[in-house]
Amino acid sequence: MKTLKKKTIQFRVTQEEFDSLKEIAWKKRTNVSEIFQHLSKRVISYYSNKEY
Repeated sequence: MKTLKKKTIQFRVTQEEFDSLKEIAWKKRTNVSEIFQHLSKRVISYYSNKEY
């Protein structure tokens, strides 16, 4: 299992994708940063469980 401590996760999105995320966040009564935090947790979980 590979550790991901002190790693930076960057998401690159277009303005159109960001606008879509804002719309989704508004519908879920949250904000875009919380969506990115959730995605980050999923990415970390995926790579923590992946065997190399």
